[in-house]
Amino acid sequence: MWLKDAPNPDEINFDLLKKPDVPIPNEQQEKMKRFMDYWDRIITASSPFPRQDYNMPLIGDHPCSIPRENLQNTKQELADLLNWVETHTKCMPGYCLVKRKVPGHQEPQAVCRFDYPMQLRRDAGIGLDSKHRCKFEPRCNDPLMNPFNTPMILGWRANIDIKPVLSKFAAIDYIAKYASKSEKEAPAFPKLLASVANSMDGDRMAQSACQKALNKMLGERTYSAQETVHLLLGIPLVQASVTFQTIYTGTDGGYQKLAAQQGDAELGAFLGDDENLVTDDSWLQRYMKCPPDMESLSLQDVLSTYSWRKLKWCKKRDTMKTVLHVYPRFSPQP
Repeated sequence: MWLKDAPNPDEINFDLLKKPDVPIPNEQQEKMKRFMDYWDRIITASSPFPRQDYNMPLIGDHPCSIPRENLQNTKQELADLLNWVETHTKCMPGYCLVKRKVPGHQEPQAVCRFDYPMQLRRDAGIGLDSKHRCKFEPRCNDPLMNPFNTPMILGWRANIDIKPVLSKFAAIDYIAKYASKSEKEAPAFPKLLASVANSMDGDRMAQSACQKALNKMLGERTYSAQETVHLLLGIPLVQASVTFQTIYTGTDGGYQKLAAQQGDAELGAFLGDDENLVTDDSWLQRYMKCPPDMESLSLQDVLSTYSWRKLKWCKKRDTMKTVLHVYPRFSPQP
């Protein structure tokens, strides 16, 4: 999320905070203060009524189940919502517990990679996480509370995690991590169904087994609930403001036409008297069929501004932009 007129973190040298013996110039101190004051108005980890005992179970109706017409957006409603959905109550191996070197211990210690419990703070500041990276630390009166924005969580009514980006490199690293994150390999369908059947009583109906298998597929993230709904409703899974076109420029010219050629007895016997194309023309072949009024256009111009419809080139709308994917990529210095 980009905010207009927000402080530019690139103008702040946060690495100065990693050197306690080095004095911080007044100019940098002022920029850091403006940065903290700005985000202190937006992000907090303070609850109106912080939870006193995490050993006591939460009682009453779940705040996310309350109809919106019955919501008053009071401080008590906010506190209840935070206690139910915005606290990091459990640290588990394989999720957040990792082993890291801790000062004062010779052996690596199991710590929460999200740095919970947090340090209580009356004022916002900038500190260092367990990896010695700079981070914004909001006002906090509950050591297990996630940072949140009050209007946002009251509208969303579910868990959120919001924090300012301290550098463009941190943003790039975050995006790259999630874009390249692989899903856990799902079990094969026979094993999935067998695990469901083995856990059921022998007198249960097959319909119940199928329902449990579908639910387990969603739970194992084989198919997300959103993807399943989109497929059932026929809604496209991807929408883009541009179209993409792939063109092959290999040494063979990208020919894809397969027809009975003279001397090709095997393919001729396969096709018999029907010499229909097994595959369609390649884009390079279609380009060579351009009419005379398009002879001055390059291959890139044709693929960018024309589309192939009904065995001929047709002009695209000016509002439609095409991005070409060309392969293989040749070296600029062959």
